[in-house]
Amino acid sequence: MVEDETAVRELIRRMLEGVGYLVDTARNGAEAIALASARGDGYDLLLTDVLMPGMSGSALASEFLTRFPAARVLYTSGYSEEFISRRGVLEPPAALLQKPFTQETLERAVRAALDEIPPHVAASP
Repeated sequence: MVEDETAVRELIRRMLEGVGYLVDTARNGAEAIALASARGDGYDLLLTDVLMPGMSGSALASEFLTRFPAARVLYTSGYSEEFISRRGVLEPPAALLQKPFTQETLERAVRAALDEIPPHVAASP
């Protein structure tokens, strides 16, 4: 899970660990790539903020998926979908969870992302 705001990152980590998920956290894209590179057994889900200093969530997802092609991606943002759309930082169909969100909304979004067949995997022959 990648989130540049410390308090938000820790809250999301606690929420997810509280329902049984194993969570690695990073403050930014570069830290997330380093963490992913050091891990040999892969990831099921990348939960990342859309707009972060240094590397956008979509740029991170692109690099992350080259290392873990079966992973799913769930984006979070405090910005409106309209703002994100105008900035062109996400390409449909991207799963986006708007901040602030409740524990229940987070759990549902994560479960839905994990249950979905990633488009990049479904398109493979």
